[in-house]
Amino acid sequence: MHFPHKFLFIPALAITLLSGCNRAKQQTPSTQSVAKEGPLVDQMTVTTQVQSHGLPAGVTIPVVTLEIFDSETVRSQFLVARIEEDVKGPDGLVALPAGTAALVVVREVLRLGTKVQTILGLNRVEIAGKTYSANGGGKDLATLILEEDAAKGIGHRSVHLERLSRVVFKLDTPLQLK
Repeated sequence: MHFPHKFLFIPALAITLLSGCNRAKQQTPSTQSVAKEGPLVDQMTVTTQVQSHGLPAGVTIPVVTLEIFDSETVRSQFLVARIEEDVKGPDGLVALPAGTAALVVVREVLRLGTKVQTILGLNRVEIAGKTYSANGGGKDLATLILEEDAAKGIGHRSVHLERLSRVVFKLDTPLQLK
């Protein structure tokens, strides 16, 4: 699957991700992309209200996927997710409550020899029916690169995330919440 987006790769973070039996390396580059607007998860309700006014760039946001993803069988450009734990602003108050709905966009899947690289963007979050994004959704809040190498064995031929896999994004841009 190919998406016509230009990417500027600036590796800033390397983390090991356990997802099922596969291990994937995460990196956070900067990118600009476009995603469609709309409600993230109608059935998801977050009771905690936002207390902080925002988050600065560089804050990490732990996200749990609510869908299965495999780079070999990508059917959708979007993954519904939720914020795993409260994320606090610089003022110490809750900026993103645990359970906040999030939209992760599959930006690109690249196959280079035995290596597979999947680029994911944390496009927006939705708190109590209000959507928060960067540049009106035209830019991702954070970007993540997941990599696998088939040379490591059959279990590494694709990037695979089970339902409830934890991935950690690092904000590329500040997020204003009020």
